[in-house]
Amino acid sequence: MKREDIVKYFKLENNEDLFEIAIKPPSCGGGSEFDNLALEGDRVLDQAFESILNSMEILTKGDKARYRASFHNSITLSNIGRTLGFDRMLSPLDSTYVIQIKDLKEMVEALLGASFRINGLDSCISIVKNIFDLALKHNLLIENFKGLLLQFNDQQSNFTDIVIHDPVRVGGEDHALLFKATISGKFKGIKYEIESSEKRTKGGAEQDAARKYLELEFGSLQGSISLPETEQPVKVQKSVVQSLSVREILFSKTDLQLKDKIELDTVKGELLTEYFWRKAKKNPYGALMLLNAHLPEIKGAAWYATIDCRELCLYNIEIDGESYFEIGLGLSKSKARKQAAQKIINSSQLAFWLQKNHENTII
Repeated sequence: MKREDIVKYFKLENNEDLFEIAIKPPSCGGGSEFDNLALEGDRVLDQAFESILNSMEILTKGDKARYRASFHNSITLSNIGRTLGFDRMLSPLDSTYVIQIKDLKEMVEALLGASFRINGLDSCISIVKNIFDLALKHNLLIENFKGLLLQFNDQQSNFTDIVIHDPVRVGGEDHALLFKATISGKFKGIKYEIESSEKRTKGGAEQDAARKYLELEFGSLQGSISLPETEQPVKVQKSVVQSLSVREILFSKTDLQLKDKIELDTVKGELLTEYFWRKAKKNPYGALMLLNAHLPEIKGAAWYATIDCRELCLYNIEIDGESYFEIGLGLSKSKARKQAAQKIINSSQLAFWLQKNHENTII
């Protein structure tokens, strides 16, 4: 981005003086005013991102923790700064100075702090949403479970007295060392000491131990965020250009013909329509599988594919010879198929069909 684009991005068109302060970290001559903006922006980023996560109803408590750990950390924010072109605006006082992660990360926060002073929190929420979408698009998210755990420890939370012990070597050849890390502390007042799996780096061992510690509250935190392999900047084009390259998406198919595996968890004598809607409220996918298994007029199949950091489900169901297709997208296959199943229940008007054709069917 050019300078004028960044000014508009952070909604500071009428506040050039404040913009100038926000793009000058100490290495470039900035002083306490920059530091204050960065501190303010750090707080605003937390508030705005929390609001964004709460608006995404599909996310579980664990999903939100995973995104906090992967978004608000030094490496992710510095990569966002590079992607937006911040490094090309910096003019260090020392000509030999190399731009650091800290400079770019604090610039993002300082610009948010400046925008907050002028425009308020609601405006900053939309800016943070754009930044988060940019991070997802360019695969910039870096998981930082250690940072998240220490953040919880500093706040009033269920995690207290956290101590991250120095990783120790546990084996491996000299050219491929293996390390383990241990974290001790309290969760809801109970003492825990959790050890990592064997990792090839000390940092990796600390992150693994921190992830396991966070799982005491959030459940499994594995496998939903794709990590970038490099921290190279990505050039962002101002205008949208149609790509002529072909990207192949491979789907795997799952048949829903599972009659021998379906077991009813209700007493005999309940109306099929009542049972279906009771089950569909919590598990629309399972409810559709029930119909597929017990009604000859209904046939279905699902296909899955992984796109970037999310799972995609293409759901097809045939009702009395008429086909319906819907797509679900989520952080896991279960969330993707739940979304697709809910859509297909609505689009196929299944309620009317069941009422018309199976009003008195008993299971």
